[in-house]
Amino acid sequence: MGNDDDIYSTYSDDPDLLEVIEDFVRSLPTQVDAVEEALRKRDLVALGTLAHRLRGAGGTVGFDAITGAAECVELLARGGEGDLEQAVSNLARVCRSARPGLPPT
Repeated sequence: MGNDDDIYSTYSDDPDLLEVIEDFVRSLPTQVDAVEEALRKRDLVALGTLAHRLRGAGGTVGFDAITGAAECVELLARGGEGDLEQAVSNLARVCRSARPGLPPT
């Protein structure tokens, strides 16, 4: 049984996208590590680029929560007003809650 915080793709019932979704979810730990490392180094250019990629990929495979969290990081990394550390923490939390497959019933 899943955790209440788990998120699933809006395309999780599409068998043609199942492998793409699984690959994306499997790639998230590495992507989160890269985002967190860019933040530690205060490399805002890299952070913005990584967040932009996550934003697009998340949307492509139906993870709207990842897209929204990544958009926030991207905007802040590019000079927006707000708490960048909190935004990265939120993005990491959302990414870690992504699950492949169908939600439990």
